Amino acid sequence: MESSEFTMPHGQNPLASTGEFLTLCAMFDLLTDPVAVVSAENGRTFFNHAWLDCAHRNNAQLASVHWATQLRSFDREKLSNAPAQVRQLHGQSEREVRLKTDRGPDRWFTLSTRLQSVDGSYFWLHVLKDIHEQKFLQRELERKNRLQTGVMKASVDCIAVIRPNGALSHMNQAGCEALGLEHDSGFGMNWLELFPVDMQEEASKAFTIARRGESARFLSVSRLPGADPVYWDNILTPLKSPDDRVTTILCVSRNVTDQRKSELRIQLLMREMHHRSTNLLAIVQALVRKTVPDPSADYVRTLDARIAAIAKNQNILLQGQSSGASVLEIVMSQTVGAGSVEPERLLIRGDADVRLRGEAAEVISLAVHELTVNALKYGALFNECGTVAIGWSVSDQAGGRVFTMHWQERDGPVVAPPARRGFGSVVIERHPKSVLGAAVSFRQLPSGVLWELQVSADRVLAASAL
Repeated sequence: MESSEFTMPHGQNPLASTGEFLTLCAMFDLLTDPVAVVSAENGRTFFNHAWLDCAHRNNAQLASVHWATQLRSFDREKLSNAPAQVRQLHGQSEREVRLKTDRGPDRWFTLSTRLQSVDGSYFWLHVLKDIHEQKFLQRELERKNRLQTGVMKASVDCIAVIRPNGALSHMNQAGCEALGLEHDSGFGMNWLELFPVDMQEEASKAFTIARRGESARFLSVSRLPGADPVYWDNILTPLKSPDDRVTTILCVSRNVTDQRKSELRIQLLMREMHHRSTNLLAIVQALVRKTVPDPSADYVRTLDARIAAIAKNQNILLQGQSSGASVLEIVMSQTVGAGSVEPERLLIRGDADVRLRGEAAEVISLAVHELTVNALKYGALFNECGTVAIGWSVSDQAGGRVFTMHWQERDGPVVAPPARRGFGSVVIERHPKSVLGAAVSFRQLPSGVLWELQVSADRVLAASAL
């Protein structure tokens, strides 16, 4: 191959003698890289020990073999113009090839070809550099990249790859179609500018959190000309290097338009149901007043107040239908009957962020209403100096997280235990036990009424408060 592409300079000779050739080859035997030395004149070839070890052959087996035949045929074809390239590159060329072996798979090498001259003798020097492990890792990376690209292309979610500086590095086909971008646009634009102006502040906050190395989430809406708004649930996930630096931020946006429409329909239905239930409660109150002989009787006022408490509770539940009803709002709405009492006599303490599920809110709301009525009629709010402490908390205990609530009266008039237990005791004690499975204690102590409720947090707290 070499001699057909190379013309010896006039007056120059090839390797002059066997002794000179062997001396030169002995030098290459000391190298750890595989080397083939080929005379430019007569094609005489020498393989050093490293080459023989890679090919699992000896010199006798390769004595009459052209060095290039040990390469895969596809790689040999790439070498047909190597001598010409060597001249163009001022004496050297490099390419990737595979060396055949009788044991195991072929190995990948970088083949460096150089035309050398020693004492007027010219020869081709072929040196192999083992890149088999690098090639394996490269192909594995390419396989993973193809897999990831395929997954991104097949996904119906919009997937954006963002650099830490906010520039859009890549977006899958679904994302391009949703935002009206050309898939081969090259990207590089500012990711935040893909959102409507009124959405960019929320997107920027989430991106800042992701740049710090934490996942973030926000809702957005896209509006293309002539199309209905599309609602998106966006999740930003930071990808980190081994030294814990954020190198890339992955944004997966899911189309939640149908879910959003369903939520709006549910909200509309809830408002309609609330309107109808409020009207129904008002009708019940009117029927009670018109049916009883004396609408001003104490029991009528009590029944009227209980119906009003239910109506207030419905308002709270409607306002917190997705996140639950706030315990603070429940307490405030049901103690409003004590509005003529000085504020410092109602001591309300508890986490304002604790929210209850609908059923738990109804049960506790009615209990607080009943305790308030009793305190105004007989207890600590009946006189001028009594106080009521209302508190709640969530704590970790041996059996799990527990929601605790208490009502404690002090400095009120001495109250004797009732001769019989009426509907109030059902609302205060029995109802929470039967509906919520709560542990309820209701005691009329010399210092005042003490009501305590304990229940598993999982049974009463809204999902947003867990």
